[in-house]
Amino acid sequence: MGSLTFTDCKFIYSRQGEERILLDLKDLLSGNGEMPWQCLTECGNLAAAEALLGLIGKIKQEKEETALPVIAIDVLLTAYLLRASGPCRILEYGCGDGGLSSHLAELLGCFHEESSLVCAYHTLDGASMAWMEQMAGIERLPRLSYLAGDYGCLQLRERYFDIVIVNGAVNYEEPYEVLADASELAAEDGIILCHADDSPLLESIFKLFFEEREEYDFSPYQKILTAKAADRIRR
Repeated sequence: MGSLTFTDCKFIYSRQGEERILLDLKDLLSGNGEMPWQCLTECGNLAAAEALLGLIGKIKQEKEETALPVIAIDVLLTAYLLRASGPCRILEYGCGDGGLSSHLAELLGCFHEESSLVCAYHTLDGASMAWMEQMAGIERLPRLSYLAGDYGCLQLRERYFDIVIVNGAVNYEEPYEVLADASELAAEDGIILCHADDSPLLESIFKLFFEEREEYDFSPYQKILTAKAADRIRR
């Protein structure tokens, strides 16, 4: 199974002797990157620099494999936010009780409070109260929305979201429809990210939609898959 470390200013995913750099901070620290460290600290965005330091601390301290996928999502999202020139639009498809939502909201709020996060769930029930409690503890929030709608037909604006994150901790009755809907909601140059949390059917269907993809597995039951929306295979 894979592991996630921070070494030599790089967030590195390792598996079976192979390494993949998820985020390289060398350019950021040297000032040669698109958003150099001094820009983060001097232009009113000290929170973003603090968020990066927090990620480093999480990776060095976290040993539970169940938490590593969420930290990896944080790193992948941070890499995207550092490259983005402005606010981002993110959809969390299947937000559940807000465990993943809180991580997404915290990062987005640190980098750009004008970014938007839409968290979609299938019904308003006890989970919505738990979700709001999670959000209440976050100091910096992006533009935040909680949407209740039918999975597979959220009726949101197509080709709108920069990143669509499919939360596999939710038990989807029709995962094919969920991934079809999610891929239609992502912008043409957007990204689909799927957290397959003990959900082999969701993982298998993702692979049917996207032959070109990146995979990060942390246990037999915990895997992250990412792909470009433009690479979806039409069936």
